[in-house]
Amino acid sequence: MTSESPSVHQASVEGDSVHPLTEQRRLIWDGMRLSRRFFLNHQMFLVRFDAVQARRDECRQRGLPAPSFSACVMHAIGQVLPQHPWLNAYLTPFPRRIVRYRNVDICYTVECRNADGAPYVGFSCLRNAAALSLDEISAQLTATRTACDSGSKAAQHPYTGLPTVLRWLHYTFRCAPFPTKAREIFGTVGFSSVGKWGAMITTPLAPRSLTFSLGTVDRQPVVDGDIVRPGLAAWLTLTYDHRIADGAQVARLGAEIADFLARFPIGPTPALAIPAPAAVSPEAKSPRGVPSGLNSFPATSG
Repeated sequence: MTSESPSVHQASVEGDSVHPLTEQRRLIWDGMRLSRRFFLNHQMFLVRFDAVQARRDECRQRGLPAPSFSACVMHAIGQVLPQHPWLNAYLTPFPRRIVRYRNVDICYTVECRNADGAPYVGFSCLRNAAALSLDEISAQLTATRTACDSGSKAAQHPYTGLPTVLRWLHYTFRCAPFPTKAREIFGTVGFSSVGKWGAMITTPLAPRSLTFSLGTVDRQPVVDGDIVRPGLAAWLTLTYDHRIADGAQVARLGAEIADFLARFPIGPTPALAIPAPAAVSPEAKSPRGVPSGLNSFPATSG
């Protein structure tokens, strides 16, 4: 589905139509231009979500809103990533240097609507995710979604509303050289959840040093020891800039996040901040399953 709503120009072929590029598509274009300067690599992790679903069920039984799968994954990122500060980083274009951020700010995508109801992708930022409880993360995601559904851009950075040329100049000369300014717009890491719409795996090309993408969560056969049983699983992709980290470093981070989610506890209150797990040795193995869409669109539970 296209989000272009400006006036349509007559095409040379009868029945076809030509549409101007909207500001939303130009914003994505900006990101793709920036990503060409990155040396992107991708790692995929098959993550078990049985414990996360148990937490969601516990909330519903107590008459409380169940956290989304996205909220749970972002909570895991906020708790685990501070143990890997070399990955919560930014490579400045000039002079070349790596800046390691103290806090974790997660820039996440959300589907918004134009005035005519056409969908487009907006983004907002979860600030200092490590200090937020699961309940606080869920509340912010809900507020952002509500604002986007109402057509409000209050949850988005003013940068997104600048004309194309001004936006490029602003980012290139006022933001990219300065880690703090770049962080204000794009956070320290990125997150998307295309699994809501049925995508099993994705490899995003984003202008970030580290981007997480959650695929579709569904019940599939999973293996526990020698027993095969139904379970929940999904693919989590970690896209990273190879200039700031090696594959083994990213693999350790992905394994610890997968382990955190696989052992997601049922807390006495949904606002309870969950402690990060101990570091996972390369030999340690978390439960694994076969992925496939409990959070698929149009389901509202994910």
